[in-house]
Amino acid sequence: MREIKFRGKAIWSLDKLNELNIDHVNGWVYGNLVMYDDIPFIVALSLVADAYNYWIKVHPESVGQYTGLKDENEREIYEGDIVKHATWGDVYEVIFEDGGFYVLSSYDFQTINEYPLEVIGNIFKNSELLEGEK
Repeated sequence: MREIKFRGKAIWSLDKLNELNIDHVNGWVYGNLVMYDDIPFIVALSLVADAYNYWIKVHPESVGQYTGLKDENEREIYEGDIVKHATWGDVYEVIFEDGGFYVLSSYDFQTINEYPLEVIGNIFKNSELLEGEK
């Protein structure tokens, strides 16, 4: 069974996340997704208490679910990631549709586990990587 978790880009500054000892990667927080009045929060891990005790408000368009798969470099693949075919170099967006994860380009729509992939960015921060692909 795959691990169910989400990520999102925190609204808080890096200084605030560090001050509260929130586990993050350049402002990206990982954990459970909670929607409250249509506002997304990631319930994040506190490094001090080693417990999930902070609700971090995140940018709605940055939220993505973990696919349960890792790329060629053992990096977790999330919905909204931009991935490159490790052999051919084709660039895709990871999407969730009809109950499954897929990779999407202008000419291709395939299940995500059919390719050796490498995460090269995400649509929230690096949408320019998809220019010419859609």
